[in-house]
Amino acid sequence: MSLLQQNWRILLVAFDILCLTWIQADTTLISDAIARNFTQWDDFIGEYIWIEPEPVPETYAEEISYMMDWIGQRIQWMDANLPGICQTTGVGENPLKSIDLSVYPNPTPGPLETGLLEPVDLQILDMSGRVILQVRDTRMDISELRPGVNILQALIDGAMRSQRVVKY
Repeated sequence: MSLLQQNWRILLVAFDILCLTWIQADTTLISDAIARNFTQWDDFIGEYIWIEPEPVPETYAEEISYMMDWIGQRIQWMDANLPGICQTTGVGENPLKSIDLSVYPNPTPGPLETGLLEPVDLQILDMSGRVILQVRDTRMDISELRPGVNILQALIDGAMRSQRVVKY
């Protein structure tokens, strides 16, 4: 059973306990509203006004019964059509988190160390996104650049990592 199906089962139990039980049992909270609805709108009860279920419920009990049947049919449909495999749509753990790009010293007068053990593609971009320096190494010398804020990008295992660097 997939995680999606497991979560669906948990939701159904909670829904049954919380919603359906309340719909069936707590009509005392809304009994005045029920009476007003079937008194004030008595001329319309059982009449076709707009899209309504067929046959049109004539009592509150019939409306509740129709709604509970519809919910039950919808749940059965979802049970039959719920896929077994689902792509995660939430925010999960970032697999790239283990790839740490630490840049030091920062700010720097020139030399930058990345803390990486093997050479990677490094590039410095100015704040408009233009590449102004590029090397394949574990370190980079930016002493020839003008002072300012730039972006260091490193291509590590197919993932682009970025770090802001300040040259003084």
